[in-house]
Amino acid sequence: MSTSGACSTYPDNCGELQPNADIAGKGVFASLLSSACLTLLAAIFKYFTNFRVKHAKLIEFGDLPQQNSFRNLQILFGRLAKHMSVETATLWNNTLHSLIIGLADQQAFVALAILTVAAVQRDSISIYHFNIVSYLAWYSSFTHAMTLLVLVDWMVQSKFLFYLRMSIFAVVIGMVTWSQLASFDYSDALNGRVAACPNICNAQPAALHTRLRIACLFACAIQISIEILWASKRWKKSTTAYAIIVATRTFHIVCFVSTMFMVAGIGNIGFVRDTSRYQGLVKAEGFDEQENAWGFGQLVPLIMLGVPVVGAVEGFVDERKRLSLTPKDSSDFESGHSSNTADVDHYCLNCYCPNCTSSSRRRTLEPGP
Repeated sequence: MSTSGACSTYPDNCGELQPNADIAGKGVFASLLSSACLTLLAAIFKYFTNFRVKHAKLIEFGDLPQQNSFRNLQILFGRLAKHMSVETATLWNNTLHSLIIGLADQQAFVALAILTVAAVQRDSISIYHFNIVSYLAWYSSFTHAMTLLVLVDWMVQSKFLFYLRMSIFAVVIGMVTWSQLASFDYSDALNGRVAACPNICNAQPAALHTRLRIACLFACAIQISIEILWASKRWKKSTTAYAIIVATRTFHIVCFVSTMFMVAGIGNIGFVRDTSRYQGLVKAEGFDEQENAWGFGQLVPLIMLGVPVVGAVEGFVDERKRLSLTPKDSSDFESGHSSNTADVDHYCLNCYCPNCTSSSRRRTLEPGP
């Protein structure tokens, strides 16, 4: 049916919903679910190992502040980190770094690829399949944003990599915002047969859940900007302690909410694909069999998921070999890390630190979480 013909009868008679396994197939959802779970676990463990390496001396000597309530999460991490050696944390930190880079690139380009296809086929793609595209693209971009929060320290080391990745992220946010605004509000009490119509016929305003998705993505972008300011040393020393506390709490809240959104999103994948929520929708003959078939387009995304994993295994082997060839030097710890008092002072915030240059309470700026 032509676009003009379909839209002339919208939303009453758009024909049967035709299958599109390349968008709604089992393999596409299985690869997305596997990639999201792997990315979530890697990002959490990377945050833990990076905390162990970054605050090694403070953790060893128990110098983490105990009085500031907003540091509770870091204090807990510090206690858990004592059970992991610095060498082991360094090994896994660098290994996860390689894995997360691969997963971040994969998530970004998966979102761009499916959104580009949806934009090209918008005259013919059904509302049902466009809703799936917009959800998958948002979820991939959201996972990508989570990885960028972990990779901030690495990105700011190279201006080229920084501008490249932030440009890709900006393009992803722009296209995801467009797809969310152009998607159909399936919570509205309309005849379910409208899901078979071309998405270009849809003229509904954005629903509340789509606005929440956009807001959550922009919240991650704002937090990434805050982390970049900290990592690039552009946070002025004149900044008040209150602003630092607010920013630190914001980071913890955003990370917690983002994690909850990712977990909820994993559980929502099956709901997005469910055709029964469109009451009265007429599906073409063999619709379920074709969309659930394991064809070439279903297996490729799953197989390609092994690419970043192989890269991480290679990075693990190389890093283990490098650490085995590096002589261990514990002189810093034996000397009470007196040569690193500047670093210790940098981490003290309204606390008594026995290894600081002064025995009195010190108030210095806290680096980003």
